[in-house]
Amino acid sequence: MLTEAQQMTDRIRGNECSIEELTDCIRRGGLLVRTNALEALVIHAQKKEDLIDELVAAASDPINQTRLMGTVSVAHVAIACLLRVGTSKSFEKARALIQSWPEPDRTDLIWYLRSENLPVK
Repeated sequence: MLTEAQQMTDRIRGNECSIEELTDCIRRGGLLVRTNALEALVIHAQKKEDLIDELVAAASDPINQTRLMGTVSVAHVAIACLLRVGTSKSFEKARALIQSWPEPDRTDLIWYLRSENLPVK
């Protein structure tokens, strides 16, 4: 029997969720549901620029400072998602967040982004 979180994660990964469901999951879902919803939102944000603000909000939300593994947090994944969107606006927002990120977590954030082969200056 699958838990509710597992069922939602499966729906997200199966591309069965609307944008509204994804943004709701980012705001209210559990740790892994939020992470999967962030990653699923990338494709939509490439077409709907207003969704970039959802990714910025997720990166800035204190609840997303929660660690996934080691030093990588949900907020780190949100910034990676901004870079994956690949628009000038998303790059600008990601760079601003990276610059304002407190040390020593900024070093961990940059390490994570580089390990994902994402452009970090």
